[in-house]
Amino acid sequence: KESDKKYGNCITLDLNISNNSNTNLNLSDLVLISKDEIYPVHPDVILSGISALKTLEPGEVLDISIAFAITNHKYDYDLVLLDPLDNTEIIKIPLNKKALSDKR
Repeated sequence: KESDKKYGNCITLDLNISNNSNTNLNLSDLVLISKDEIYPVHPDVILSGISALKTLEPGEVLDISIAFAITNHKYDYDLVLLDPLDNTEIIKIPLNKKALSDKR
């Protein structure tokens, strides 16, 4: 869901994350990427709390809300899990702008 503009630009995602890999998964490796932005947007620890820095062990499941401070509501964003070693995309999920604004 997107924030009301009077509180600043942010997107808060309610996620159910399941680590089905054999390695630890750091939530700090989740970012928002837009073709209109130069840099990825990392979770905002002030808005999300320190749970946004949590590490999931293999087989662990977590329900969490993570907030990202964004530059512009008009940009299209993808939720991306980056490989911490080389910053390549492991998985990319397009965020539907209409679905985000409907949840305001």
